[in-house]
Formats: sequence, structure tokens, C-alpha cells
Amino acid sequence: RQTFSDLKTRTNRVWSFRTGTWVCHFPYKYDFASTFDKAVNVWKWVKGLYRKKSHPFRSRLPPDLLINISEFRFELADWSFEFRLHDNHELMMDEWLESEKRRRVLDQKMAAIRKQRGEMLPAKKVEELYCQLAKANINIYLNRSRKLYANPARDNLLTWSVTDFKLTVLADESMHGMENAMTTIRTIDNVSPFPFKNDQEPEFVTLWCRCICLRAAKHQVRLRNYPQCLMDYSDWKIYGKFCGAEQKGPPSSQRTEYVHLPAPWGPAKVQRNMPALKFYHDLSSEVHVFNMAWGPCWEPAWGQVNLATNLLAKMTIDPSRPLPWWDKSRNLFHGRLAMSMDRANLLHLASLDPYNTTEHVHWDWKNLYMDWTPGCFLYKGDLDIHIRNASKYDDVRFMHLPQLMEWKFKWVCLDGADPNNHHQALPHAPDKIEGDLSEHDSYRYFRSRNIDLEINLDTRSHCREYSPGKDPSKRDKPEMLLYSTTLRWLSNFMYAVNAVSRPVCKGPIFGNEAPPKLKLSRHYRNVTPSFIFPELRVRYWSSYAQQLGIEWICGAGNIDSHFRLKLVPHEGNLIRRSQGVWQVMATACDLSNTKIYLLKRNESGNDQSPSSRSLGAERNFLLSLSSMSYRRDNVSDGVDTPDHVHSLIVHNLKAMWTTENRDVGYGLYEGYNKAAVLRRNLSTKVHSRLRAPTGEGETPSRKGSQVTPESELSSSASFGQKAMDPSQMLHKLLAETGNRFVVGTDEQVTSQQNMRGIIACSMDDVVNKNWLINFVNCQVMLKGPQTQGYLIMTAAKADFRNRDHQVKWRDGQLTTKSSWEASLDGTQVFATVERNAASSGQDGENVPWLSVGDIEPRGPSPGMLDISDLMGGGQAIGGVVGDGSHHALFTGTFQLQRIMSRCTCHMYYVGYEALVDTEHSDYGHLLPSTPAMEDKLAAEKERLSSGHNLLDVEKPVNVLTIIQPDLEICTNASQFTMLLDIVENLLYVEPVMREHWERVDRMRFTLRLTSTDDVERHRDTLAKMQNCIRLRLTNMRQLERKLYRTDRQLDINPSDNDLYEESMVLREKLAEEKERLNEESEELGIIIRCFKEIFLDEKTRSSSLRPQNPDQDHEEEETSVVRTTEVMFREVKWHVTDKDGQLNIAQFEMKDFLYEKVNKSDDSVAHCFELGWIRLQNLLPNSIYTDVIKPRHQTGLRSHGVTGVGGRSLTLRVICKVRPPVGGISVKDHVEVNAVPLTIQLTYQFFKRMMSFFFPDRSLAPPGADDADDRAMSSADTRNATLLGLSGNTGLERHGSLASLPPQAVDDVDKMKLRAAKNNTFLYIKITQVPLCVSYKGEKDKNIEDVRDFNVNIPMLEYHSMTWTWHDFAMAVKRDCKKQLVSQLIKEKLHISGRGHQHHAAAAETTNTESSSTAEMDKAKILFGNSLRRSDSGRRSMIFRKK
Repeated sequence: RQTFSDLKTRTNRVWSFRTGTWVCHFPYKYDFASTFDKAVNVWKWVKGLYRKKSHPFRSRLPPDLLINISEFRFELADWSFEFRLHDNHELMMDEWLESEKRRRVLDQKMAAIRKQRGEMLPAKKVEELYCQLAKANINIYLNRSRKLYANPARDNLLTWSVTDFKLTVLADESMHGMENAMTTIRTIDNVSPFPFKNDQEPEFVTLWCRCICLRAAKHQVRLRNYPQCLMDYSDWKIYGKFCGAEQKGPPSSQRTEYVHLPAPWGPAKVQRNMPALKFYHDLSSEVHVFNMAWGPCWEPAWGQVNLATNLLAKMTIDPSRPLPWWDKSRNLFHGRLAMSMDRANLLHLASLDPYNTTEHVHWDWKNLYMDWTPGCFLYKGDLDIHIRNASKYDDVRFMHLPQLMEWKFKWVCLDGADPNNHHQALPHAPDKIEGDLSEHDSYRYFRSRNIDLEINLDTRSHCREYSPGKDPSKRDKPEMLLYSTTLRWLSNFMYAVNAVSRPVCKGPIFGNEAPPKLKLSRHYRNVTPSFIFPELRVRYWSSYAQQLGIEWICGAGNIDSHFRLKLVPHEGNLIRRSQGVWQVMATACDLSNTKIYLLKRNESGNDQSPSSRSLGAERNFLLSLSSMSYRRDNVSDGVDTPDHVHSLIVHNLKAMWTTENRDVGYGLYEGYNKAAVLRRNLSTKVHSRLRAPTGEGETPSRKGSQVTPESELSSSASFGQKAMDPSQMLHKLLAETGNRFVVGTDEQVTSQQNMRGIIACSMDDVVNKNWLINFVNCQVMLKGPQTQGYLIMTAAKADFRNRDHQVKWRDGQLTTKSSWEASLDGTQVFATVERNAASSGQDGENVPWLSVGDIEPRGPSPGMLDISDLMGGGQAIGGVVGDGSHHALFTGTFQLQRIMSRCTCHMYYVGYEALVDTEHSDYGHLLPSTPAMEDKLAAEKERLSSGHNLLDVEKPVNVLTIIQPDLEICTNASQFTMLLDIVENLLYVEPVMREHWERVDRMRFTLRLTSTDDVERHRDTLAKMQNCIRLRLTNMRQLERKLYRTDRQLDINPSDNDLYEESMVLREKLAEEKERLNEESEELGIIIRCFKEIFLDEKTRSSSLRPQNPDQDHEEEETSVVRTTEVMFREVKWHVTDKDGQLNIAQFEMKDFLYEKVNKSDDSVAHCFELGWIRLQNLLPNSIYTDVIKPRHQTGLRSHGVTGVGGRSLTLRVICKVRPPVGGISVKDHVEVNAVPLTIQLTYQFFKRMMSFFFPDRSLAPPGADDADDRAMSSADTRNATLLGLSGNTGLERHGSLASLPPQAVDDVDKMKLRAAKNNTFLYIKITQVPLCVSYKGEKDKNIEDVRDFNVNIPMLEYHSMTWTWHDFAMAVKRDCKKQLVSQLIKEKLHISGRGHQHHAAAAETTNTESSSTAEMDKAKILFGNSLRRSDSGRRSMIFRKK
């Protein structure tokens, strides 16, 4: 009594009970509730017979109770059929193992006899021995089975055991009496309304209030003989106030029972009270170690326990539906329960085997404090979540959450009733209820309809406990550790948790036809989790052996979400439960000071545990951001439609992409890709897809544009079954396909307003604004491996918008539509200056990033400019920025030069996807159903039927459009070299991927040499490879389990060298098996991919050879466009500067640049390149020519102009149409180049400076190099290679492609692969005539090659059906142009005598009319080609003297 400080009574008498063992055993299907109820009826009848009335309180204080039990055991017997079935299964498994051992012993003896005698035993004798062994096995099994059933062991379904049980029950004056008891109950249950008024005295059948203290050394609850205990406590103590009250119900809550007496008395009536005995508690508990285990594999056994407990307590006779267990708990238990545990372990079983002990999720709490009040669970403690499995990933600490976790339950009752008002939940007797009993519900206003759950995780209070002087890195913060294997294991765990439990012993056969009980997981309505943290750390490793990972470190932040559970009823004749669908209603996430690193470990860390692998890992900085805000709003149930469903705002993003980051990133992607490829390759659907075309009787697949009313009647019957009548829906869908227009794809749209991407994105058919992403003041650093400098790309604001458009018929196809719009404002590019480029080799976190002032746009300065702006160039192109100090431009740690001025870029992407009609598809809710939308669709069809705006007809073609209005660039030689290094060595495909594609090409050509008729052989080959991979996977799992058991034994005996060596051998074998598995999986994936391509090619070829319907429309035979890419630049300026980055050498300008690429369904591609205007200026000092290249505008040259669509004049246009490759060789169907007359003015100094700019480490080509190329080309200019030929001196052999290979590697496959890689088939090439006006100034003051205003014509060139490499094509153009240009150049040089333009024209006319003069000029060219000297009048005389 002294342990309770609030007791008033010092001493009291006590009743003590002491016993050694107390066992309560309930046999299977023993109806204890009926027996106990009859006993209570007799007791009530006896009390009524002697007119005894119950008095809740007497004047004298009741005695205390002291109960000591050494061992208490409560048992529920299991069904004999269940445990005998289990025992029989174990006996059969064990007997099979023993019989295998006996067979192996007999095999060894037979082998020994054969070896000893040296002769073969008779076959009959051997067969007789094995028959005797089989009979012996049968007899042994029968004898063991008889012994098992002769002494059947009693097995319990549930065993509850308590050791050293001690219970103390104390009475006190403060709780004695009606008034004191009611005060105590109201203090404990302060959330429930008091049912009695002040002037009304409450009536109770039972009422008591005590202080209790319970102690137990061991407490266990076990299901059957499962290895894990359901509950297991040690050193358990619970103390506090505990009250019980049974309110006397009204007459309608009194049931009548009968006690059957012998004659002459007959049955006697007994009135029984129906309201339940309720408990009020204010308890505190202390537990040293608390263990609990649960899993979905135990639900069948728990179902048996529920059926057994129904026989222990009598069911109420109230006709209302039974309350679920959570409502029963709310009705019976009220008050507070606090538990303090030194260690709490919860094992969530993840296997479907109840005897499994290795697969589970371990929730480990340290110093846990739990407080349970009505509608709230509060947890305080450090939580560690471990993943336990029989592999090397065992004991991985998946998550660590310190401190606070709070669960708040809000019970949603009918008509807003108070869920805490349990006093109004009074049961009623059936004979005292008026009306229909099936509609009566005594718990109408107390029964919960749903639950609104709020989960709060707050880890901030734990971090506040650390003093400011301590190291912040040692603070206990939330952490997560993920492996790819862990993620796959968690997906399997969720599958096991969400598995549907089967009914147990229910139905008319078992005499149990009760309705199924509602699950708590389907009773939720709204779930609102909230996570608040001062710091968060997440690590992800691709695998245990690959040594690559990602680390995410986040500062203070919070994550709030709102989920809603919606039960969708099943449609159909089958009776099935409704499907639970969780909807995300809203999500808010705010993060600050976030950094992401890429991790890479050395090979020396293989022996470390998975949880400590990040110690000592090499970290490479990837990106960081100062703040991020994410919002998501669901518009399905909301009245006010938000601007966008998803909204993301990122401030001050800093990203770095280096070779180290690239290698780690590609490694992570490769690991993910290999796992996905392995799952896809082992699918059984692969064999069904590998079917060769039959040729006859096979119907080709219907194209999307070939839609007929008959076909739509059969295929679209499932559309819109909910929205409207099927006939009306079909009428609407078919009416929309009535107008189909053809828009030619050969015309190239050039103006920005008519760009396909802008038109498709600007349509008013948006139904959902999905994503809005804003980046504010972002910058990305790119650093190549071979240069010291680096590049920083910045954007003041970047917006990305994603919209979902209306699902409707487009060009005969029912398609979805999604669009992306991107806008980059204030885009700049900075590069390091050469003199301090070495500073770029710093760590990623120490990179001198740009300040916000250099990224954000600046307005006009109201006062005097800063000195740093004046010295650095300000915001103009070529300006230099430093680290913020005034002397940074000269002595700072770094200098960055603005090589691209502020500009804006717009990108548009529209994607379409055809909907597949299946029997489960229902797209009626996506089609226009409102009258306004139907009227709008009718008006659109009427407008299209009139023939106007045919270009506005939308076709389902994926479009990507990029528009750059203005672009100004400034680079020096070192910066240009750095850009080339970044493009060539950083932004490239990894060598592993290149090797993979080479293997794909080789397999593709290998299969082309085989026949596709033998499909069964190919399918058998694939099946064997799949079985081999499956067997290897099984071996890997066995090795992992064996390694797991060895490591566990090594943990027990760390000094055992044999176990250590065995563990290392198993690790090596596991690594070898994994490497072989990856190789075989990759090879299988390559073969499957090539098989699909070959079979698809054969099917397409067979369908094209099949006779076509003569009435078929020509439009349907044409291929359709599947993807279009458009790139447009309005104006581009490129300043080529000196080494200091300030003095301009040259300036390049171009306007109205347009590139368009069209991909068609037959893999053909069309390219179009257009350029409106171009100019190259020479800005060297003292240069005689300023314009190096510019268009030549002359009245007589209008016939050479290039005109685009809409009459827009162009300077250059290149058109290239590519057919699908044949035999792996690319086929260029049509190549055409058109250019306007150009003026070219070049000096040797400018040429030299440009060569040193673009090729700083390469000297000029030696004389005669071009002549060697010409001779090599002229030796093959009369030969036309066939499509697959490789004879003679073809381009491949000329360039040494085959000569460089070893002799054993030059086989047919290598030849086909190399030929396809080098050669292109040009069916038609056309280069139109281009007049040029050329001026050239050599190195010296006077040079023989100097020309001025030399008019030369590049002739029109045409080629037909040529198989060339690109080098061959360039050499052919060079050779043909050289033939024409040399003749014109010699004519010009021989007629230069200081005369004017008129003399040149007259001389040219004379030369054209006199054939003899032409012959003389040719001879002079041969004799005096490079030795001619400039003279005024002696040249012609010298020529005639030589003649």
C-alpha cells in the first residue's frame, strides 16, 4: 500500500491466495459460455428465492486481495484433424529423407560388391534387392505411423502462460462509496459525457474501484507450435487504478431466462441485465523486454482462435449486427494505459509459411514509452526497422526514426454523433423491440462508419537535446538504407501482407454461416501522415557487390499527405468483395539544404556488413538545392479545380556532371536494366510471340486509319458502358470518324506560328493540368576529363508544364494526348578563363558557383555602376565574373567568362497513345458527354466538312519542337576545346553500351544467315537458355542461404578458421555465379530481340507480297508519320575571340535556322535543313576583307534563289530522305542541296587563325595530301558497288576496316557488320548549281593564288544508285568540283592583265566562241600550272612563244 501515494487508508485486512500451478484447459468445441450462463441463471434464481439484493457498497471497506501463482496456463485445444494432418506431413517428409539415405547406402554397397568381385551382378538379383528395400520402406513408414497415432500428442491452438504471477488488489476510502466511485470514474473517463443528471442517482448492477499491482517474470502467448511467440514479455509490472461498472439497463435492456425445475414447480423466470460490464483504468506498465510477432500466415490459426473464443463468452441476443472488435474495445475499455519498455521488438512475418523464422521485418524500439488514451497512441523512442532474410543482406537497418510517433484516431459515426458517448449504446431484448428486427440497430449512433487516421512523426525534439557545442554530424537523425534487393524484397513483403485471407471452418458444412467480419484495413476513410524532421539521410546501393550507390542528405523539412480509401464494388454476377483503392488527395513536401552524392566503394570493402558499407565510401557531388516545395491536389472530388495537380518549385539548384558521376550513373542504370531484362527474358510469353508468318489464311493487323462501322460495332462495344447507352456511344464514336482529311507531310512548315508542336499544345482540349515545375536560379556544371576548365549553364527561371488532353478520335484512332511545354528564361553559359582554369579541379562542394546576382536578370542601374561590373564587362557577352571581391577579376580564386548571353528557349512536346479495345476497357468517362462539349465537337466537324483549315486537322503524331529566338555566343580557343571535350568525352554513350550494341549487331547479322522456317528449333533453344538461367538462379539462392547459415555460425564462433574460409569460398562462388548469370541473361536478351526483329520483318514482307484489294484506297497504303522533331533558331551570333576572351577574331551570324525530322511507321526518316541568312566576318586588324562569307545579291542571279514555304527566301536548304535499312545498310532515298549565290572573301591570315582556333594541336596538311585522296578516289570512280558486294577495292578495304582485323575474325558476319557500319546506299543525289564570287589574299603581299572578285560556278552534280561511305561521297563531290573549278581558275589567271571588268567579259566571250583559244588555254594550264607569274602584258606573248 505504500507504493500508492494517493491512498488514504493506511492498513486494511487482506485475503491471500497462493498456488503452484493453475491450468485452464478448454477442449475443442466445448461450449463453456452456455454452461457458465446456466450457472449464473441458477445463482440469480437462488438469490431471488431468498430475496437477496446486491449492494454495490457497504459501510465497511472490503478486504484487499493478494494472489500468488507460480505458473498459470490457459489453453484452447486444437482440432485433432489439424494437428494430425500436420504430424502426418512431417512424418512423410522425414520418411522420404530416410528412404533416400537407405537407397544411397544400398547403392554404395552394390558398387563395392561390383568392385570387389570384378564381375556384374545378375540383373534379377539387383532388382530383387531394390524391391526388398521398397517393401522395407513401406513397413517402416507404417510402423512409425501406427506409433504416432497410438499415442497422439495433445496440441493446443492457443497457449497463454504466466510465470511467477503476483496480483495485489487494494481498496481505499477515496474510492469507496457511490459518490467517490463515480468521481473516480469521471476522472478516468473524462472524454465521455456523463449519462446521469445531478438529481438522478445512478443504478449499477456491479460497481467497484481498486488499485492494482501486477507482476510477472514471464508472460507468453503462443499459437499452436509455431516457433515465434505471439507475445513474450519479461519482467512485467503493471499498476494503477482499475474500476468496473455494469449499469442497470432500462426494461427494454432486460432479458428473461428460465431455470428448468422439476415438477411440481416448473420453469422459473430470471431477469438478466443486458448492458456489458465496462472497465475504467489509469494504468502504468513497465516491461524489460517486449516481443511480439504477427503475419498474414497466422490469420488462419487466429480465425480458429476467434471461433473458439465464441464458445467462451455468450453472444448477445440483441438482433443488431455484431460490433467489430475495435468498437467493442471502445465500448468496454476506457481510460489511459502507459507502458515503458527498455526494448520492444515487433516481428512482422513476410512469408506465407508460419514456421519460417528468417523472413520478417523487425521493428526494434529502444527506451520506448507508449501512452494510450482514447483515440490516440503516442510512441516515444528510437525506432530501427531491420530487414531479416536468409541472405547476405540479413540484418540491414532499413530505417532509423528517433523520438516521436503519434497515431490519432477519429471515429466517424452516423449523423455526427459523439463517438465517446458509449453510455447510449444499450442492447435491447428481441421481445421488447417494436417493428422489423432486421432493421433494428441498438448501436446506431455508436457504431463507427469509418476511421480518419492521422499519423505524426516528429524527430525534432530529439535533436534539440544536443548542446550547440557538440558535433552536429553525431546527432541522431532519421536515416534510410536501401538496396535494390531490399526494394524487391519489400515488394514481395507487401504482396504477402495484402494477400486475401481465406475463410476458415465457415459454411454450412462446419455449421458456421456467420457473415464475414470487417477488416480494420478496409475501415479507414482518410489517412493523413505527416513527417517532420530537422535532417534526413537516405542511402541507396545498387547491390552488395557492385559498390555503387546514391546518398541524399536533406536539411529541415516536412512531408504531409492525405490519402482516401475508396471501396469499388465488383460488377458482375459473381459475389466478390469490393476492391479497395487508395487515392492521393493531397501531398505537400518542403525540403531545404538538400544535397545528393554518388557513392563508390573500393573492392576492399566486400567483407563489411551491409549496414556499414557507407563508411569510407568515395562521395562525388551530384546536385544541391537550397529549398524545394512540392504540392499535389486531387481534382476528382474537389469543387475548385486547382491550376495544376502537381506543383514543384526548386530554388538555387546546383548540379555537377563529371566523368566520375557519369560512370557511377551508368553503373546504377546498368544494374537496374539487367534486373529488368532478366525478368523480361524469363517470361513465358516470349515463346508465344516467336511465330513465323503462315502466308495464307493470316489476316494482317488492322491499321488505326482503317476504321469501318462494322469493325467498330464489334470492337467498341465496351466503351462508355457507364456513361450512356452503348448504341448512343457507338453512334457518337462513328460519327466522329466521318470526316478524314489528308495533310501532306512533305511540306515543311517554317514560321513559328505554324510549328506543329505549338499548334498541338495550344488547342483548347485540355482536361487536366498535370504538372507545373519551376526552377529558380539553377546552374549546372559540366567538366570534361581532358581539359582543366569547366562550363556552367545557368537559367534564371525554368518552367515546365504538363497537360492531359481530351481522349477522342484523331484520324480514325481513339487516342490519348499529353503535352509538355518548357520555357527557359535568362539562360546563360559561363566558362573558365584559361589562365586560372586549374582551379576547376576542386572538390564538387567547393566549386566556386555563381552568385544569385549573376544569374538573375538586372534592370537599369539607378546610380553609378559597381567597380566589379565596370572591370568585368557587366552583363554583356564576354563579361568576366569573380568570387565577389573587387580584386577577384585579377587576383581572385577563379574567373568565369560569360560565353552565352541571356536568352530564352521554348520547347514543346506532344505525345499520343492509341487506346487498345479490350473486354475490360471502359473509356466512356473520357469521351465528351456534356451537351456543351458535344455542341463544340459538332461545330468542329461542320467546320472541317466545309473544307476550311485543313491544316488544323489533328493527327496523332508525336511532336518535339525547340525554338531559340536569339542566341549570342563568345568563345576563345581553349573554351572551344573544352566544349569539344565535354561533347566527345562526357556526353557520350558508355563503352559498355557500345559493346552491347556491337553484340546486338553481330547477332542480328548472324540470324540473317539462318533460316526462320525452323521456328521450333529456335523456340527450343530459347527454352533451354531460360531453363539454364532459372537453374543458375536457384543455385544462387542456395548459395546465399548456405552463406547465411555459415555467417551465423561464424558470429557465434569468430575464431573458427574453417568457417571463415568456407564463408570466403562461398562469397567467391556467389560472385562467379552472378557474373555468369548477367552474361547469359544479356545474351538471351539479345537473341530474343533479334528473333523478334527477324520475325516481324518476315511477317511484314509476307503481308506486302499478298495480293491487295483493288478497291482499297491509296491513302491507306501509305505509311503514317509517328514522330516529328523541329528545331528553330531566329538569330544566332558567334563571336570567335582571342586567348584572352576579349578581342574578336571573327563573327558568325545566321538567321531563320530550321531543322525538321520526320519519322514514319516503316522506319523511314525525312530530314530538312533550312537557313534563311548567313554571314561570316573577319575582324582581324588590317584585314582587306571584312565579310568572309555572305549571300550574293545580284539582279542577274535571281534564277539561283532558294524559296521556302510561303515565299520565304532561303540561303541554304538540305533535304535528305532515308529509307529503312536493307541488310543493315542505310539507304538514302533522296539527297538534295540548294544554295543561293555566295560571296567568299578569304585571307591566308584568317584561314591560319581559324585553323589554330579549331585545331590548336594539328598542323596544316602537307602538300599533295589532297592529290593522294583524288588518286584513291579516281581509281574507284567507275565502279558502282552493289548493295551487299564486297569485291575489289571498295571503301571498306580502302580505309583498312578489314585489314585491321585478325585473320580469324574476318568471317561473313564481320564482313556484313563492317559493311553495314561504313556504307550507305545513295539512290539519288542532287546538288544544284551555285555561283560564287571568290576573293583570296595569300600570305605575302603578292601571291600567284591571289584572286579578287573571281566569278566561278559550282556545277550541278547528280549521282544515281551509288554505294559509298561518307568519305567516298565527299571525295566524289570534291573531285567533280575540282575538275570544273581548276579550268575556270586557269582561265581567270591567264586573262588577268590589269584591265577592267569589261575586258574580262570580252575575253570570256572570245574564249567561248573560239575553240582554238580553249585548246591553247588547256595546254598552258598543263605546262605552266604552278609556275605562272603575274605580269601586265607578257603573259599571252609567253604562251604563244612556248607554243
